[in-house]
This record gives sequence, C-alpha cells and structure tokens, in this order.
Amino acid sequence: MSLEEVEFELEVRNLLVFINFLSKLGFSLYRESTNHLPDGSIEVTFNLYLDSTEAGKLKARYIDSFFLDYQRLFKLREYSNRTLESLGKKSTGKAYWAIPIEPIRIVLYEEFTRLLDLFEDYSDDYPSKEALEVLEHLRSRTSSY
Repeated sequence: MSLEEVEFELEVRNLLVFINFLSKLGFSLYRESTNHLPDGSIEVTFNLYLDSTEAGKLKARYIDSFFLDYQRLFKLREYSNRTLESLGKKSTGKAYWAIPIEPIRIVLYEEFTRLLDLFEDYSDDYPSKEALEVLEHLRSRTSSY
C-alpha cells in the first residue's frame, strides 16, 4: 500500500444494498476475481471506477441465498437434516440475498482518498430473517466469523 492509498474495513449487512449505494455515489464495479471457498462462502474482489478512472478495490467474503443448497449438495456433517430444514427451504423461488460474513475491505487510490468520509455514516440491515438465521448458524459452527 502506497502513501497515496487508504485501506479500511466497513461493516456491511446487505451486500446488494451496499453495491447499490456505491453505484449511487457514481462508482462502477468490475469483478476482478471470484473464489468459491470450501465452507460455501464466496470471496469476490471488485475494481472500483469513478468517471472511468480506477479509484480503488473492494473485497468481500459473503454467503448468499444459495448457501443452504450448497450445504445440502455436499452434505457437510456439521448440519443435520433437521437443522437444514429448520433454517429454510430451497432457495429456488425465494428472493436473492448476499450478506458479508466479515467486514468488507476497501482501498481508495490517490485523489479518491478524499471520498473516505462518504463511507463514515453508511449503515444497512440484514435483507431477511432467513439471512440472519443462516449467518448466526454459520457463526455458531466457527469462531472465525
């Protein structure tokens, strides 16, 4: 990280709302990489652009509404069938949601560091009760989230 960059973490509960927030600020996001991790979470890195100039990066690790289906598909031992059924039914036909399981990381480059204060008052809420229940269950299985 150079002296002209600012890196910070931000608590986000609804990744889709946050991406919309960035778009309203004028940012364009271009996916740089996506990694599907063994625990069913997804790690994504976006390049951030403002007025066609690269302004920074965003890195998020999240679970989405397909997480339970992933767990069912691979039949991980940490979940009993009863627990899976109680957390929710198949995500087919349900609204899509994506929730970070840890603070997202943002890097702003050079002249864009002046935009840091735009993020200070950002807040959102979980997209659904199901999303929060799935996250709480995941956190109960491991202390790293």
